[in-house]
This record gives sequence, C-alpha cells and structure tokens, in this order.
Amino acid sequence: SEPTPTLTQVPSLRQALTALQASDRELESARQRALNTDAALERAVMASERYSKAANVASGQVWGQGFLSVTGLLDEPTREGSS
Repeated sequence: SEPTPTLTQVPSLRQALTALQASDRELESARQRALNTDAALERAVMASERYSKAANVASGQVWGQGFLSVTGLLDEPTREGSS
C-alpha cells in the first residue's frame, strides 16, 4: 500500500497539484492557439489559391485580347459595322 503523506509533505503536494493544473491550462491555451493558427493558415492558403486562379484567368483574358488585337480579329466587328 501507498505510504500516507506526512503533514510536511501536504503543502508541497498541493503546490505540485496547483502547478500541474496551471500547466494543464497553459497547454490547453497553447493547443487552442495552435488550432487557431492552423485555421488561419488554411484560410490564407485558400485565399492565395483563389487569388492565383483569378490572376491566371485575368492574365489569360489579357493575353487573349492582345492576341486578337495583334491579329486584327478584335477590330473585325467594328470594321464590318462601319462598311
């Protein structure tokens, strides 16, 4: 069987328990911050992917308009309408 703590050991056991509870709260707080950071990083990655897709679409449209302008196809409807 376990030995019964002496009266001189009780305060130090209480201090140890208090310290463990404080550590537990700190760990829980750190875990919550890590979850929040993870969620924020995930949102940042998703936003970056959306931005990248939008930039690709926009650059494709600009490239397409440039190609049509160079080939003269972009001006074709206006020439037909004015003739």
